Amino acid sequence: MRHIFIVNPIAGKRLHKMFVSQVVDWFAQNGGSYEIVYTEYAGHCIEIAKALAQTGEKLRIYACGGDGTLFEAVNGAYGYSNVSVGHVPLGSGNDFIRYFGDKLRFLNIECLVNGSAITVDMLKVGTEYCINQCSAGMDAMAAANMVKFRHWPLVSGKVAYYLGIFYTFLKKIKFRFDIVIDDSDAIKQDCLFVVAANSQYHGGGFKGAPEANPMDGLIECVTINAVSRLKVLRLLGKYRNGKHVSLDIYNNYAAEKVALSADCDFTYVLDGEIRSGNNIEVSVVKNAVDFILPVQTVGGHDSKAVTSAVKTAAITPACDAQNR
Repeated sequence: MRHIFIVNPIAGKRLHKMFVSQVVDWFAQNGGSYEIVYTEYAGHCIEIAKALAQTGEKLRIYACGGDGTLFEAVNGAYGYSNVSVGHVPLGSGNDFIRYFGDKLRFLNIECLVNGSAITVDMLKVGTEYCINQCSAGMDAMAAANMVKFRHWPLVSGKVAYYLGIFYTFLKKIKFRFDIVIDDSDAIKQDCLFVVAANSQYHGGGFKGAPEANPMDGLIECVTINAVSRLKVLRLLGKYRNGKHVSLDIYNNYAAEKVALSADCDFTYVLDGEIRSGNNIEVSVVKNAVDFILPVQTVGGHDSKAVTSAVKTAAITPACDAQNR
């Protein structure tokens, strides 16, 4: 097994240097085949992952960056059964792995190398694939506006997202969409936003789709009805913690396909990547990619213990266990 670490040098500021040092030291002490590759421009990770996958060699590819780096890695690796993909959360959001609990495990090279892969779904949007969520409306506008702030000194991913929300809050917050769930009639709705989710979190830790499961073969479609600006302010705390499900403005649908359209172009986001158009179709791709889960502990484990730990993490996400 060869381990390839695709590093986004922009993500995580100096954190990526610390992780790369950990990788070099670990393999020097323990042996094994590995390579560290740095991305140089947007989309480069897709090219690297695809070129590696096309060799046919059995590989583990680790996306070392934020959700955007993981997005590129799975788009490059999709369709190649010889490749498993992992995530080293060096970015500002790191939302997909929140489903599986403690992100520190994903930053530990020994836990990663000794981990096992589970098969997860992805979402297809046009010719692209996302592993976490596709969203449109105020949330997507906030993500687009977040770009204005996330490179400011001392501004973390969470702070940048809140600044993006505030900036968006001063502008348009109501969006008119036609929403088609599977093959049902269109729902015409004024929304704050619409989320087609494969997993639960987005926006740097907002639990927008608490019932999503990346292994159930379904999209969790969440819509939030349009409300006043004052009510939005009251909603944010509940939305962050996944408590908005008890509100009458919350709607959710389990589906295999969700279509979204509007009278004019709207901004939508694929795992943090900004796109635009006046209609999109999101469909679930079942069992799309093998995703590497790090082990809970290291040292003294056997393969059965690793498999058991992985299955436990997959069935009972640590984030849910902590909330019960």
